[in-house]
Formats: sequence, C-alpha cells, structure tokens
Amino acid sequence: MIGNRIPFFLISLAIAGSAASAWSEETFLLSNNLSGTKGIPKAFSEWPQSLRTKMNVEWVTEGEFASDAEAMKTGKGRVLFDGNTGSNWKSISYSKWSGGQWATLNVSFEKAYLIRAVDVWALHEETRDTEYVEILFSKDGKSYIPHQRTEMPDVPLKSKNFVKIPLRLEEPVLAQYLQLRIRRKKSARQQQIADIAIWGSKPDSKKKYLSATDRPEVEFSVKKVQAGVAVIDWSAYRKLNPGVKSWTLYRSSKPFDSIQEDGVELLKTVDGKEGRAPVYPLKAGRTYHLAVSAVFNEGENPKVKSIECAMPLPLACDTFSDMVAINHFWGGGANRKKDPERHAEAYETVALDLLGQTGISHVRWWLTDRRIVEKLYHKGIGLYTYPYGSNMEKGIDLGVHVFSGPGNEPDLKDDPVENYVNALKVVHAKKERLSPESVICAPSSNLEDSSLAWLEEFYQLGAKDHFDVLDLHTYCKIADGHLQPKGYPKGAPEAMFDNMRKVRDILEKHGDWGKPMISTEFGYSDAPANNPSGPITPRMKADYLVRGLIIHHVLGFQRVFLYSFFDDGDDINFTEHTFGLIDYHLQKKPAFHAVQTLMNTLDDGIYEGLVEGVQRPAYGYEFRHRDSNKKKTVVLWDGTGERTATFKTSAAEVTLTTLLGESLTLIPNPDGLVTVTFGSSPVYLSSTSDLELVKF
Repeated sequence: MIGNRIPFFLISLAIAGSAASAWSEETFLLSNNLSGTKGIPKAFSEWPQSLRTKMNVEWVTEGEFASDAEAMKTGKGRVLFDGNTGSNWKSISYSKWSGGQWATLNVSFEKAYLIRAVDVWALHEETRDTEYVEILFSKDGKSYIPHQRTEMPDVPLKSKNFVKIPLRLEEPVLAQYLQLRIRRKKSARQQQIADIAIWGSKPDSKKKYLSATDRPEVEFSVKKVQAGVAVIDWSAYRKLNPGVKSWTLYRSSKPFDSIQEDGVELLKTVDGKEGRAPVYPLKAGRTYHLAVSAVFNEGENPKVKSIECAMPLPLACDTFSDMVAINHFWGGGANRKKDPERHAEAYETVALDLLGQTGISHVRWWLTDRRIVEKLYHKGIGLYTYPYGSNMEKGIDLGVHVFSGPGNEPDLKDDPVENYVNALKVVHAKKERLSPESVICAPSSNLEDSSLAWLEEFYQLGAKDHFDVLDLHTYCKIADGHLQPKGYPKGAPEAMFDNMRKVRDILEKHGDWGKPMISTEFGYSDAPANNPSGPITPRMKADYLVRGLIIHHVLGFQRVFLYSFFDDGDDINFTEHTFGLIDYHLQKKPAFHAVQTLMNTLDDGIYEGLVEGVQRPAYGYEFRHRDSNKKKTVVLWDGTGERTATFKTSAAEVTLTTLLGESLTLIPNPDGLVTVTFGSSPVYLSSTSDLELVKF
C-alpha cells in the first residue's frame, strides 16, 4: 500500500554564472528544493542550476521497507524537498524513538530524466543517525530494482550535526520512476532527515543510456595470491546491490564485455551473500581476463567489465614484500603442546587473523586441506607444500606451484645421501608429468660445515638436474662454522654473508650458481637456555629477524619462510616452543611488531644497493618504492653499538621509523642535513628525494 501522496509542481531557477564546468553544465536540480530563489547556493550543492519538472512523491507504507509512521507524519508536505538542510527544526522528518528502520519514498517525474545523483541531509549523532541511502529504479512505478547504495560519510559524531550523504551514480540512469530507501543506523535510536535533492539532466536523443531495468556492470578488483591463485573481490559492489541471488565468475584469454561472447568460460558460482572468492587453478605465467556477473531474481546481467590478470611465475619476487613468507601450520607442528581445554578452531582462526595483519603473503604447510587452504587464500596468503602421497595432485588442483623435495633437513638424518637423491628424482619426474610449470625446491639443508659437506656430496651424486630451486635452512647458530663479522655476537644473522660465500663456492664448482634460491626456515627461538643461536632476548630476536630478512633480500633470495608464526607451547626452556612471532596464548611478541613494521615500511621496495659511505661494522641499504617512484627508504643498523649518521637531502622532511613502528618526522636544517642515531635495532629513513650520507 502507498499513501500520503505529496504532489509538487516545481518552479525552475535561474542559471547562475557562465563559468560552470562541463559536469556542472550537464547536472541540474530536478527536485527544485530552492524554488523562488535566484540561484542554488554553493552550500547546497556544487551544481548551480535547475530544470522545471513535475514530481510526485509517495511514502511507502507497507512491506519490508515500510516507512516509520512518525517519519511520515513529520515529513508531510514539502519538508523533505524545501531546501532546509537542518537549520530549521520544523522542517525535519524524524522517526519514532526506537521505531522503524526506514524512510522509503517513491518518486516519479512527468517523463524520464537522466538521473545522476541524490543528496540526503541527515542528523549524525550517537543516538540519532542514518546508515545509508539506496536508490532503486522502475520502468512502471511498481517493481523497483536496486541500483546503488551510499553510506553515511565517516565523519565525527557531534550534536546537531546534519551531514550530506552524497549518492553519485557511477553511470547515469534514464528513468521516470525511482525509489529512495533511507535506513536508520542499527545502533541509533532515531533517524532525522532534513532534506533530499535529486540531480540529473534531460537525455540526448542521440545517445544510449542505462535504463531503469539495466544494471551497471559489477565493479571488482583482482589480487594475485600466487602463481595459480587469484582472489576476486566485489564486496563494495555487493553493498550497493544486496538483492543479488548469486555471483558468477568468468574468464577468457581475451578482453570481453559480455558473458555470451565466444571463449568466455564459467569459473564458479558464488552465493549472493559473499563478496569475494578465490579462483584456481590458474596457469603460472599465463594472462587471463576475469569478470564478475550478478544474478538477480529477474535473471543474470550479461554485461561485464573484464580485468586483465597476468599470473606470475612460481616464486616471482619483484619487491621486498614478495620475498617474506612464514611457516604456519594450522593445527600445530610436531611439538605443539596438547591442551584439551583449548578450542583449536577458535585459536587457529584468531592466529590466522593475526597473521593477516603482518603483510606476509605466503606460508609453508605440509597439508592441502581445501577448507583451510581457502581460508589462507581469502587472507591473500599463498601456499608452499610437500609432495607426499596425493599432496601434489591436490596442491596442483588448488593452484599450488611450489613443492618441497622428498624430505625435510636430510642433512641431519643418518640416511645415505644417495637415498635422498634417488627419491628427489622420483618427485621431480612426477612434477614434470603433472605440472611442468611448477617447481621442486630442494634439499632444505642447513649451513653448518657438516651440512655444507652434505650439500657437496648431494651435488657430486648428480642432483643438479632434478630440482628447480635451491632450498636452504638459513639458521645462524653459535657452532660449526658460522662466522660473524668482528664485534657481532655469535648467532647474529650477519653470518649469512660468509655462509653464502661457502654455498656459492659449491654451486659454482658444479655449474649451478644462478639457480633460484629460497630459505624455507630462518628464525630464532627466544628460549633463554639451550638455544642453538645463543642467549637471545625477545628484543634481540626482533632485531635479528629484521636484519636477517634484509640480508636475505640483498643476497638474492626469492622467498624466505620465517620459522615460525605461532609458538608451539609455553615452556620457555624448550627451544622448539618459542620460535613464534606470537606466543602460545596468541599474544604478540616484539618480533611481531618488528616484522609488521618492516613489511609496512619496505613493502613495495626494490633494492637499489649499498648506502655509499657506510662502513663496517655498520650496514646500510637503499630501496626505491615501485608504487611511488620518488620515494626512497634507507635502512641502517650496527650490531656492535650505537652510532650516528648525517644525511643531506633536498626533501622538506624525512620520516624516521623505528624497529617497532614509532614514526618521527625529521626536518632538515637550512643546509638540508638530518642526523640519525642507530644501533643493533634497524631504523628506516624515508624521503621523496635522495639521501646522501655526508658524515658517519
């Protein structure tokens, strides 16, 4: 039932000024709220002109979106279309306290206009607030189709604060009938609306427009998770179109505008309540064109906007953040403390949410449980896994392209080296048969002198041609060959430079230097005793992890998996319990904040080289940011003690970021100089121009 009819014959207004922009020249006030004035004030809108229209307004009084009775009573007459945006309390429609959720209006014009925008002025207080405005269109004034939704702007709540909610159509719609649904915020007790303005223009008979029954193409984004997986996200569009029954995802080898074109393939169908979904398996290195279509009660919209998606090769590493990965095992590792009172699913879910905060985008896990793997994909996290049993087949079906060799740390086992090499040949042959574009990473051996001797024998037995990526475990320990720079404590990550010199000697000897290289385990336990890397405090661990990751990047590693994310227990005297960035009770350690800061700061950084003038025992490296060509970041540390450095720059300011994320703004002196103090904890200097070291 529709009641409380409010007819309007709206008088045209004079057009103010001749310097209007092209957009302003196309946009007119159709609802003529300011009838009788000489022009539309700038405070009311950026568009200074109107058209003469006839407009009828009716309140919707029944059904799911029925208007609140008090809102209709107080909104009689021209209240909502009189140009008063909140200054006159007698010209406001307000709902009953704790009453209905809606103010819903059907609007009709004497003919079809090109509708471009709607403004709604609503009170924005803690107890009186509006959640969103939604516009629907109809070809007959009876059946309305949702088109777009705009939420209350994110501005502070304050008393008597009437805020304009600007709904701007992505593409104008030619329509005679429209419906406005204005929803009270769920947490508020009342909704107060001061005014509504409808904006548009006359259509050009020579042009084609969206009609009342058309829907705009689904807007979406694509994030590549790994070489065989992308996540498609249309959540923003879904908010504007809550009536969708389902979503259909498509792909093609070429751009397409309609799902009916030749070569367009249906990937999957997703429930209408969802706003994103992973798609897999995709081929590494191949370019796809992806699109999303919406299915409504009246059918599927065949019109789409496709997005090109060029899948990377396995282990592609274009920026610093591409390199950083982590060992994270849903359900725990072999040493996970068994606690029957703990709800495993709940704890694991929280842990995964915390992992999603770090910016780390790959994990190493030995299983391919589709339910859990999809949880990773939804967080934008890819997977490295093992080839055991049917894991390779399952992994390939899940879009995984990176697999381990036939065993972990074979250098620490008593089996003859040839047994591992023979098993590696089988795994590699299977990979070649099932997925030639995938890679096998081996042998996951360590860097002690005894492990390097094992690696030499591994090569002597002809293993070189049976794996694609060199995988090392790059722990830095206090014994068996790890050599730190002078003044650095044993176990410090700077031992990586000498360790990798030894590795390079072996690989060059066997003609394999230049093969892609990763580390599937690098990390530090913060156990105070029995620690293979020496007595390490939580703060030292944070220092070491950050320094170590930067060193790995400088050395050319394409992926480094920290070991690990989640502590396996709470026994501080058991080394295997305390490798995590979060503890057994889900509390963040200093290392969590340090790694998170590293990822946020270097993120899209591309390594440029050493900072000229930095001398040992200090280290300094410079990164250029890919997504901001002018921005550069210098990272500095000295593991032997505190020192200062002075840089010269033409930038107006330099941002100093500390290990755990504190950010300070440094203003160069009149000569363009800034001075920074640093020590064992790395610091970052970011600037929009070069930073030249002038004093050290």
